[in-house]
Amino acid sequence: MSALLSACGPGNDHAEPAPSTHSTRELCAYPKEFLSRWYKVTAFDVTINPITRKDGDIEHSAGCLYQNSDTGPTNTDVLPTRYVGSVSLGLDAGHNILGSTEGSSDRTRTVQGVPVAGIFAPKTADGSRYLTLSAVIDGWRGELEIYVKDENAPQIDDGAQLVVSMIRDLRG
Repeated sequence: MSALLSACGPGNDHAEPAPSTHSTRELCAYPKEFLSRWYKVTAFDVTINPITRKDGDIEHSAGCLYQNSDTGPTNTDVLPTRYVGSVSLGLDAGHNILGSTEGSSDRTRTVQGVPVAGIFAPKTADGSRYLTLSAVIDGWRGELEIYVKDENAPQIDDGAQLVVSMIRDLRG
């Protein structure tokens, strides 16, 4: 009987990672330089998902959606719509937070020893193609959704690096 009780003790379960003490504002600011550089966007409309205070802690999960706040003509070669992308960080529940499970899988990249999966969402009605890059480190899943033209888009490797750095910098 004591063997059964000790097997259920705190030393043997997988403890949930500590909540993040970083703010949602920090998460939302994290990919802006990357998005500006690759998509030539200088001002963003940012929506918090789930809706929470921008200064509140991430705790267990948070996400940010980015749109180009410039509603004038855009460089459609770089970005065909106002939607720029999204980012999320949360405790890993075993499934992608942003990515479509119905999308096609790209090859996995390894960044600093961390596998980063890429999942393409189905093409949108206007022909846009979005890729979700996803990685898990110490029980935290980070994701970045970006527009790409194809599987060899040069920003994919930079995006994978951003995901790994973001998780390491902002997790609990």
